[in-house]
Amino acid sequence: MHELWSRVREGRNVVVVGTPPPAPESTSDGERWSVVRVGCDGPWSTWGPVEGARRRIEALLGEQSPRWDEALDRMGTSTRLLGDLPEPTIEATLVGAANRLAEHADRRAALVFEALDHADEATVQALRDIVGRVGWLRLPLVLAVEQWPPEGSLRELLEQVDGEILACEPVETKPEFEWSGLESGQLLVMRAGAVIGRSFEAELVGRLLGVSVDTVLVRLQQAVDQGAPLADHGGGRFSLPEAAHRRLVARVLPSLVERWNRRLGEILAAPMGPGMDADVDEPRASERLHRPPAPARAPEPEPARAPEPEPARAPEPEPELDAMASLDDDPPEDPAALEAETQVHGGLELPDDDDEDEQTRDYSELLEPAKEERLREQAATARSEAPEPEHDSQATLRLDANEARELLERARAAQDGRDQARAAHHLSAAGLPGRAVEQYLAALRKVAARGDSRRALLIAEQALALLERQPPSRTRDLMRARVLAMAARVQWRGAGRGPALTLQGALESLDEAQVLLGRDAPLDLRTEVAQLVAGVCYDLGDIASLQRALDALTDAARGLMEAGESTRAARLLNDQAAIYLRAGDPVRANHLLQQSRSIFDGMHRTKPDDPTVIIERAETEHLLARLPLHAQLRPGREDDAYSMALGHARAAAEGYRRLGGRVELGRVLETMGRLETARSRFDRAAEHVDQALTIARQLGDVTGMARGTAALADLYIAAGRAAEALGALRESVAFNVDKGSPLGLAVNRRTLERLEHAIAATPFAPAGLMGAVRELDQVLHEAESMLGRVSVPGDVD
Repeated sequence: MHELWSRVREGRNVVVVGTPPPAPESTSDGERWSVVRVGCDGPWSTWGPVEGARRRIEALLGEQSPRWDEALDRMGTSTRLLGDLPEPTIEATLVGAANRLAEHADRRAALVFEALDHADEATVQALRDIVGRVGWLRLPLVLAVEQWPPEGSLRELLEQVDGEILACEPVETKPEFEWSGLESGQLLVMRAGAVIGRSFEAELVGRLLGVSVDTVLVRLQQAVDQGAPLADHGGGRFSLPEAAHRRLVARVLPSLVERWNRRLGEILAAPMGPGMDADVDEPRASERLHRPPAPARAPEPEPARAPEPEPARAPEPEPELDAMASLDDDPPEDPAALEAETQVHGGLELPDDDDEDEQTRDYSELLEPAKEERLREQAATARSEAPEPEHDSQATLRLDANEARELLERARAAQDGRDQARAAHHLSAAGLPGRAVEQYLAALRKVAARGDSRRALLIAEQALALLERQPPSRTRDLMRARVLAMAARVQWRGAGRGPALTLQGALESLDEAQVLLGRDAPLDLRTEVAQLVAGVCYDLGDIASLQRALDALTDAARGLMEAGESTRAARLLNDQAAIYLRAGDPVRANHLLQQSRSIFDGMHRTKPDDPTVIIERAETEHLLARLPLHAQLRPGREDDAYSMALGHARAAAEGYRRLGGRVELGRVLETMGRLETARSRFDRAAEHVDQALTIARQLGDVTGMARGTAALADLYIAAGRAAEALGALRESVAFNVDKGSPLGLAVNRRTLERLEHAIAATPFAPAGLMGAVRELDQVLHEAESMLGRVSVPGDVD
């Protein structure tokens, strides 16, 4: 014990074989300890050990966890909610909380993960990311395994920790316990706990049996007094040895096991009662750290080059998979709550600008007429040249928001302490696969919104595996399509990075979902998948992908118009304009944007606080702001166009600030930086781009970091600072490789060519600069070989 805590006292991470001994309550010199211990061998849960650690640390600090409505209703409409508004990565939020604990001056602190042999892959990968970024986590970490040597990714994690491996004294093995010797009430409680799992909570046993927690705890104490092999982990959590657990469950009638599993599924899927919290241990009074209430905080920024969200209401479950009636029931509207949600203001203040706001003007007189080249003709040529992308498999649903009221219901449902993934496990064991999949979907949305993309995909895999075991039916196909679409959203725009989070993998999942849907699927689901396909193809960016995006949106709009949903169809105008803009046709894009602006300006006059109207107007203004970056401007009118564009950008930023949309605000800031770069106002440009990168780093938004560093590289080139441009461009290439974006690499290629020409034209350029450019060219070539090389006509980003 002395060696372990001596190393921790020095601030070092430690690997332990066995169960780490408890930290001393205090030392001879009065030093006190706060140790957060998290087991990885508990029952499968929605959140997992990493999120559990964060919650326990925040409870110890007396802080309140972020409210779910802040994650779910940030934009007031579900349009692009998860895709464009990723929460910070789960790693960033844990590190932020842990570092606040480390900074608390009155005691030593450490974070202990026990039984890592039983951890799922998402947990191991999250810890690898944290340990691998030297200096990020300032709280000492103790990683404990039961067996040595470990295998696979767990071995790779532990090899990242310097120092000798410590072995703790093995726990003495006790003779097999005879359960029949317990009194009937004690045995009933033990059996109920065993059906819950090897690890269980007294509170959940009480809810299952309909008795008080006190009654359960007394019965457990009596069982322990008679020698029952029960470990108490504090906070009402207990665990059984594996052999004892198997023996207990084997002696319970199968019918009772099924009944209890069904009841457990219902309990875990339902809101917690007053004062109940199944997710966070309340620290003892002596453990709570006394400090002033924590101010609103941003997640701990991840180091440069080390970064690594639409939760939806869980529909009411139905009894059987083939009997589920509707996938898209709308909750009743709550006008008062809706009005309250629209009053949220926040975000970064934009620098003052001495330009006059001219966003009400039209660009028509400033744009040179575009060459009338049909997009389909370009696509036909590009399809024969475009490389086939490498596909990752696995697989979300860009839910089309009719009304913001749906999000308000989701927010309320998400704050109640449910554990849907655990509920799904028990419902599946009770023979209710349809209800289990609904719970998996609800868990997937929650976890994705919280920034744990790896765990979200793990939950999707479990839902897909459960559906695979069911007999073929139309309802099974629709459920599978929903899961694939939800997972595709995580792959496309989920926070974090990794081989599972790629555009190609997202498109593969969506291809499978579209095959399953067919023409007779519910309109909402078909529209959502079409919008997801368009979004992924837009980010891929080659001309063939842009044509597919346009086809998907056109088909979706036609279906909405046929169903009388004209307002929802109008919302697709901005998406179509963005595609034309990326395809190099700003005149057609301007025409569509003016249509959109006219429609939603009219709606704004009658519904000034409607979140849907606010977000659509903000998107329109942002796209209008980007037009001069793509268009050929009339000679002598360039500054007028840029001035007007900045006015549009400020209008967009105001809308996003009003709704708390930090990611989209970051995109607007990047646009403003590019516009100021075009005007050669480099100080203002740098300020805007720096703010955009700050937001992206705080949120773990890899796409935002790739875009921001690319904009910074262009700024440095324009300002004649080639060496700094090279460094920023190198970062952008790395981020685009992480995200798997061939379009991002195409933009990097264009920037690298501009940089090379700028260096060649600079007298007395540093001797080694051209060599560094050639090295980056080779890195970029290897990345293009891996992801495919695309050409994007007329685009700068």
